[in-house]
Amino acid sequence: MRGGLASQGRRPSPREGIGGMDIGRVGVLAREAVPTSVVSVAKHGVRGVGRLTASSRVLPSYLIAGTKKGGTTSLANWLVQHPGVMRMFPRAQRHKSAHYFDTNFAQSPRWYRSHFPTEQARERLHQALGYRPVVGEASPYYMFHPAVPDRARSLLPDVRVVMLLRDPVSRAYSHYWDRVSTGFEDLPTFEAAIEAEAGRLADVDEAKFLDPCYQHYSYEHHSYLARGRYADQIARWLRVFDPSQLLILEFERLKTTPQDVFDEVVSFLGLPPYDGVDMVARNERSQQPAMSDSCQESLRAYFRPYNRQLVEITGREFSWTQS
Repeated sequence: MRGGLASQGRRPSPREGIGGMDIGRVGVLAREAVPTSVVSVAKHGVRGVGRLTASSRVLPSYLIAGTKKGGTTSLANWLVQHPGVMRMFPRAQRHKSAHYFDTNFAQSPRWYRSHFPTEQARERLHQALGYRPVVGEASPYYMFHPAVPDRARSLLPDVRVVMLLRDPVSRAYSHYWDRVSTGFEDLPTFEAAIEAEAGRLADVDEAKFLDPCYQHYSYEHHSYLARGRYADQIARWLRVFDPSQLLILEFERLKTTPQDVFDEVVSFLGLPPYDGVDMVARNERSQQPAMSDSCQESLRAYFRPYNRQLVEITGREFSWTQS
């Protein structure tokens, strides 16, 4: 008997390719077969096309600014499923961010524009939809990097900014395990990492971040407690943006009532409602041990005064600020 699904009395499903192999797996194998040097040249070539046509390309309508491990990737992936949200250029690479305002600010605005669709493409979609589409990017470092608000304001004065906040205790713990799994953290326990944080960040001088080439490894990767002190981060954005341009949401609501949160974001961006999104969580790591009760209690006490500051600056309570 000949092999193959068709000869066995049924057609391949949309996910099946030659010999019944999942097309996603086929794609992975195809990408693995392409030498890294070829991929690099191809990406460089595409970016060159983007730069050559930069003057005809649009700038973002929105930024998802963080926080780290707060659902930024999930929300970004959900939004681009809305008919009125355009993907970054090129669509096939499925970029989430150009990281222009945090780690790539030494590049030119023209380089930044090269990551977005053309005005002509947006106008064609506008005509097809009957309303104006939007495009944006998402970086969880945008919220924490001290120079980002001023940089974003200088180029995108009318941009809308979405911030997702998470219980700072669980956020810090998830952040640690994420850094362990990606190879950026070599301390063996969460307790050791938060004990070491003050020393790792001791030489941080926020004024140095005004230099587009300045980077601080631990500030970006080992800021487990610092990133949960939300009030100061939000205050930096409020100094240069009108409060109406900021939408502050809870990660916990994103998990429990994702469609409600999605609807709120869509409305904030001036788009019509849409309920056709596959709301799968992205960039979520479930394999981690439980945090000890003593560590959790200690961190609850640590964050209590910072949570009060958050309530004062936002004028609202969050699910974790009442404990």
